[in-house]
Amino acid sequence: MAKMYRKLAPCGGDEGGHEWDDDVYEGIRKVCVGQDFTRITYVKFEYVKEDGQVVTREHGRISQQPQEFPLDPDEHIIAVGGSHHRPDVTEMITSLVVKTSKGKQSPLFGPKYLLRRLAGTDFVFEDAGKKIVGFHGRSGNAIDALGVYFEHDSLTTSLPLYKLEAQGGKEGRVWDDGSFDGVKKLSICQDHCRITYLEFEYE
Repeated sequence: MAKMYRKLAPCGGDEGGHEWDDDVYEGIRKVCVGQDFTRITYVKFEYVKEDGQVVTREHGRISQQPQEFPLDPDEHIIAVGGSHHRPDVTEMITSLVVKTSKGKQSPLFGPKYLLRRLAGTDFVFEDAGKKIVGFHGRSGNAIDALGVYFEHDSLTTSLPLYKLEAQGGKEGRVWDDGSFDGVKKLSICQDHCRITYLEFEYE
């Protein structure tokens, strides 16, 4: 039985730190969040694989003592929200909050005095109670950006594929990339009157 996942683009900055991607797991057992005086600096996730093995992934840098938010074995995360702001030279995550399938909510992680002074830009990842099964983002000395993976309904059979006729002219040579699970990125170049280049990054 195949499972479907949806990867949502990260919220926050796209300049500082480096990209990371934890991929997807069966569930999440614990979230740990650290901060300094202006931002979220550290996250650690305890994931559970299908065979029950616990895998830990951590990102950023520990400044103050991180806070923990554990989940029950039959509980999962259904929403992650927070805010991002530019307290320094780059945009960073400044607060985080987690909601679960049992109606519980984590503390609002982040420097409280900053939240009173600077509203920042709010964000939330939520999809009608669907289960969050992984995280990705950017980090260096702090958490620059954060995104999630949602688990969607499982499939027992593959969806049918439909090939639509190409639109445009008949010149040039024919090409066909075939089919993939999804498209991660599309790059386009142009000159003064037309599209001259396409590049697709597939999943």
